[in-house]
Amino acid sequence: MRNLTKLGNSFCLTTDCWISLNTVSYVGPTANFVNKNFELISVLLECSVMRSAHTSESLAAEIKRIVTDCGIDKKIILAVSDNACNKKKAISKEEWKHLGCFAHTQNLIVNDALRTLPSVTKTISGEKYCSASLLIPLDNCLQNVCEHLLNKAFSNSVTEVVVKFQPGLNTRLGNIENSSTLSICTFLDPRFKSLAFSSPSSSEHSQKLVTSAISSSLAEVIVSNSEYMGPKGV
Repeated sequence: MRNLTKLGNSFCLTTDCWISLNTVSYVGPTANFVNKNFELISVLLECSVMRSAHTSESLAAEIKRIVTDCGIDKKIILAVSDNACNKKKAISKEEWKHLGCFAHTQNLIVNDALRTLPSVTKTISGEKYCSASLLIPLDNCLQNVCEHLLNKAFSNSVTEVVVKFQPGLNTRLGNIENSSTLSICTFLDPRFKSLAFSSPSSSEHSQKLVTSAISSSLAEVIVSNSEYMGPKGV
């Protein structure tokens, strides 16, 4: 697995835990990265047996061991997990930027109101394409659908479902346009650009984030090239 360091410069870590039918506990971190051919690659780093309880401390230690053995512990720029407190706390111990799984969050919302919302869950759970840029458009779409449905003359039971669903979006997700990571991903997606945001100010803020990120990267390249070339006359 140490060959991963030769294939990617930075990695997004996704991780999950589960218990088998014979009551054996496992943790399985997956490294996700874009290779030099701009292909999205996902590699299961290890399916490790957890011999202790799934506390945040034990999870953090095991995940740290796995990513260190694979040589990518210093190259993780984002970690994604479900919204379980032990997993979020385990990731925070490593000081990695964390995002809760949108599909898992959406299912929690749905369980409070509906029994399923398969189309959104299927879209956001894609394994062959990057899905971060979809979160803001899908969230705004769900919000708009809720507003539209509330203005329709449905039966009391249907209206009750919508009334329960919309607060769930606000409570569990909040304003995800405040996430600089998700805003940049959405703005850079040619399908959306500035069109997917809820307001012009959110779009302008995302544009500034992208411009700032590009400027910083260019400045680093200029400094690096200057150091490589050395002072004039040498």
